[in-house]
Amino acid sequence: SFVDMSHFVDGVDVNSTSSFNNTTYDDLALISLPDLAIGTQSVGSATNVFDGHIDQFAIWNGALSEAQLTALAAHPGHDYTTDSGDYASSGKLQAYYKFDNNADDSSGNGHNGETVNGASFDTNLPS
Repeated sequence: SFVDMSHFVDGVDVNSTSSFNNTTYDDLALISLPDLAIGTQSVGSATNVFDGHIDQFAIWNGALSEAQLTALAAHPGHDYTTDSGDYASSGKLQAYYKFDNNADDSSGNGHNGETVNGASFDTNLPS
């Protein structure tokens, strides 16, 4: 079976696909998250790394409406664990990484991460 996935950057769908087989990519289907890599092609890989800044990263176990995505993009400091305005999907939140000097999961689901291959936290980001 396939899992529909959409990748949004600042509220804009930059890549939607149905090509992930949840038998092979359990972490993407949210059956488990132990091998999820953020900012690199695969866990433990030092190749094809993202050269930039990632402020927040979240995974929900269901689609968000266009209104919810717009609300989140319009309020980048919003805490995804709290419903507010048009955003009402905190109950679907599976993992939420704020990257506030750590790779802890702020969703309360315990999917804490770790930095590898020289990744670091930068508090001097452009606004």
